Amino acid sequence: MKNVLICNPNSYDIDIYMPYIYGLLRRMCDVDPYLKEELNWSHPIYLNLTPDKLLKDYDLQSIDVLGLSCYTWNRKLNYKIAECVKKANPSCIIIEGGPEPDSEDHPNAYLNKYSLVDIIVKREADHSLPLIMKEIINQTYEYEKIPGLIVNGFGDTGPVVYNRIYPDSIYIRYEDVYTKIANDLISSKKKPVQLLEGDRGCPYQCAFCNKGGYSYKETTFTPIEAIYQDIDWGGRNQVYYVDIINSNYGRFERDVGIAKKLVETKTKYGHPEIAFYSGAKTHAKEMAKILIELKKGGMLQHHLVALQTTNKAALKAANRINMTHEDYLYLAKISAEYDIPACSQFILGLPGDSYEGTIKSFTDVMDMGLFDNFMLFPYQVLPGSLAYTQDYRDKWELKTVVRHNQRQRRKITQKTDHTSETEYLVGCSTFSKETYIKMWTFSAAILAYVGGNITRFLSSYLRLTHDISYIDFYSSFVEDFLTNPEYTFMSDINEKIYEHQHRFVYGDDVDNSFYEFPHHDMNGFRSMFECDEYILISTLLHFDVFKAEFFRYILSKYSHIENIESILKFQTDLVITQDYNLSKTIYVDRNWVDYFNQAKKNLWVGKLDEPTNERKVYLIKQHYSGPNKEYLLKWNDYEGDKRKFEYIEAVVGTMYKRSDRCIFDINEMVLQ
Repeated sequence: MKNVLICNPNSYDIDIYMPYIYGLLRRMCDVDPYLKEELNWSHPIYLNLTPDKLLKDYDLQSIDVLGLSCYTWNRKLNYKIAECVKKANPSCIIIEGGPEPDSEDHPNAYLNKYSLVDIIVKREADHSLPLIMKEIINQTYEYEKIPGLIVNGFGDTGPVVYNRIYPDSIYIRYEDVYTKIANDLISSKKKPVQLLEGDRGCPYQCAFCNKGGYSYKETTFTPIEAIYQDIDWGGRNQVYYVDIINSNYGRFERDVGIAKKLVETKTKYGHPEIAFYSGAKTHAKEMAKILIELKKGGMLQHHLVALQTTNKAALKAANRINMTHEDYLYLAKISAEYDIPACSQFILGLPGDSYEGTIKSFTDVMDMGLFDNFMLFPYQVLPGSLAYTQDYRDKWELKTVVRHNQRQRRKITQKTDHTSETEYLVGCSTFSKETYIKMWTFSAAILAYVGGNITRFLSSYLRLTHDISYIDFYSSFVEDFLTNPEYTFMSDINEKIYEHQHRFVYGDDVDNSFYEFPHHDMNGFRSMFECDEYILISTLLHFDVFKAEFFRYILSKYSHIENIESILKFQTDLVITQDYNLSKTIYVDRNWVDYFNQAKKNLWVGKLDEPTNERKVYLIKQHYSGPNKEYLLKWNDYEGDKRKFEYIEAVVGTMYKRSDRCIFDINEMVLQ
């Protein structure tokens, strides 16, 4: 009998993804009675800790096969674990899989660099893994006969053979293992996350994605009964949320049934609380049904609109197919009708893009009413993607740097612990490195001030009532305000951002050139921030200074607009500042509440008249914020940096989970 250990460390420390890959790999082998009898599967590794802590309960000398599931966030930690196991047992066979190994373009160079790896499984292991295990058990080790591998000392064994087998629920088949994992996480105050895979395969060929390009495009379905069993298991075992990992959830009618089953399960057990997904690119009607079901069940934090860009040249270069403009408007209407926040997702630095294209992409989604929040990802040139190939690099003249992978809330004292390096695109034939920095600055400003709700109402009023376009407002906001030396507070922020961005793009020291950086005004803060968060937090911590410069800029530029001072006061009064102590009074001279409720119904694009002249007094006694009211707005029991920390955690929160950052809910304001 051979002992097998599967290693799949998480990226984060609180919301912990249970090791779905463990069940998949084990089932691939267990369907063969011989392998089921001959293999002993150890409890999987799935936490993100130091190797000594992760391995302390294992007899390393007895591990015969170590399986590493690698991606950008865990590759380095996986290799450290492999080194420990190999040192204790040199005869252990180390098998690496996952999206990260460079098995397509430079496999020999990759194995030369990571020589302790014996076998790389290309793409999917359903066909190859059982054959590998038989070679190990029989001690024949003739891996070169198995297609779909890169074998150390031999090379490529040929194309992948796809043999997907999804006969049942892995959470039920290995219920003892997964139930122990869930219970262990809950008892240690962590939140278990369950992966659900309804189908596998992607019909698209997005150049930036390692599921596209080389990916096997035929879709294979998990039996719907097995999915429902997975969901029921998650409810019974109190998983915090489910992450649906279909490449295009909502592409098939049965996906609506999965949403209904999730809501039914939450109603029955109280869990899972939330559902995440990567939505279909071209199926608006099905997506709308799913949104409505999940919203009614209280399982939706936002609707993720993964459009990446609206720039046609960049879309063409990426082989990307998006929904039509009409479909996006339809989803915006559904989002508004059912009060579902829309979070538009972008990629920074797509080949084919430009500074002007970046501006237009953000303002296009504002014009579609899809701007409750934003997500921004720097372009990673991922192994296995079309962008990784030499032909694509040459065609678009890609300029890249190697940096630690993007990691939200990276700990300052553990900046490089367990993180791996990845390749980022910072220039190409359509934009220079300096233009990349400009694109980044504009994107960060939008995420901070629109996503942070500091300018949302003001810019919407100017767009809806005075026909000042979002593109004109925000182009000027960045170029004439944020980067203007006349406004010293804003200019200082911009200089710090530029210094950081320049280091990321041009720096020689990988360990000092992060995508994120620490906030300079909070010595006790444990986390690093992305540029947009740095801007937003700096603005909030010095809001009076920002407000003075903001008023000066807006009043000088839009002095011809009669109600400009009134809307400015309303916009800034809505911001939750450090002095808020669970009660605040707001005075208005126009009926801005009704105006913006009407604006939301009109998708923020319909023409609106000026708000009526009505002097009103509102009392705010809001105690919580967040889509599920999970952030307590109480920090005045603390002092110094601790007070700042609690304030920022409550008001800014995490971008993936917020659509109401930094402002009061106007519908919780009580008229006096």
